[in-house]
Amino acid sequence: MRPIRISRRMLGTAALAACASRSGHAAVTVTDGLGRQISLASPPRRIVSLIGGAETQLIALGIRTVGTNIVQRGFVARMGWLLGDSPQPPGVLSADMTPNPEAILALAPDLIIAWAIEHAEFFSRHVPVYVMRHIRTLADLRGNLRALATLVGREAKGDDVIAAFDRRLLAYARLSPRSASLSVISQAGNRRFVIYAANTMLTELLAHVSDTAAVAPRSRTGWIEGGIETLHGLDPDAIVLVDWAPTPQPDPPAALRSNRLWRDLRAVRNNRVVTVDGFEALTFQSIPTAARLIDTVAPRLHPGIFQTGLDEPRIAAALGN
Repeated sequence: MRPIRISRRMLGTAALAACASRSGHAAVTVTDGLGRQISLASPPRRIVSLIGGAETQLIALGIRTVGTNIVQRGFVARMGWLLGDSPQPPGVLSADMTPNPEAILALAPDLIIAWAIEHAEFFSRHVPVYVMRHIRTLADLRGNLRALATLVGREAKGDDVIAAFDRRLLAYARLSPRSASLSVISQAGNRRFVIYAANTMLTELLAHVSDTAAVAPRSRTGWIEGGIETLHGLDPDAIVLVDWAPTPQPDPPAALRSNRLWRDLRAVRNNRVVTVDGFEALTFQSIPTAARLIDTVAPRLHPGIFQTGLDEPRIAAALGN
């Protein structure tokens, strides 16, 4: 983060906000992603989020931030299904897409949610900073939401969100024929791919609608890189392609579709390739985006079973309640 001077007016605004948040509510303490104990005299009410995933988790808890990084990164349109039509909070990034301290402190936050130790070191001089835990698995996703729910004083709401999510996953698992193998990949070049391992959030999620374990590589990093030849060695029945195009695309890129080795893959020949928005699936890692992802993939993999994503009546029917 580049050095910047903070005016006394901005520091005074931040201090007033911190004082205002300390009246009449129970204190909260959570451990953040750096292992630090974050203690607040009361749940924060003016949150600035520097992470899209934190913001989407907070929306699931019924909390809207006063500052966001979504606006300036151009994600409002693609996340409209979750953000809704209400006015969005102001952006807090500089032209180089780094956090803008002046803009952040001008919003008088009583909490900043960040992803890097540098943010904690800088902003903690003025405002409490919660650094998000890295999300690698579904357990991490649930733990992240529970921590945020505790932080904002909405533990019961957090439990409800997680319970509804788990019911959805269980219903998909009961209704899906999970005999077909599935690889989850993203493109790292014209002929190179990242292939996600079995112990990652995406493969765990999609294991509820297909067999991801049969072909997923084993890797401590959570992925391996390989060419189309590596995919031929795995030869999955179906592929979920995580696409990083600036605008969401319904199909694989043209350069990939024209590649003979790609066309020879069994999943491609059988028209069982599902393209998903990488920014939504991985940049905004949250329970709402995970639920939307499985709702998108399941009907494409099993059109005879799912015409759309599951609604609550069908979830209840699948679970017998």
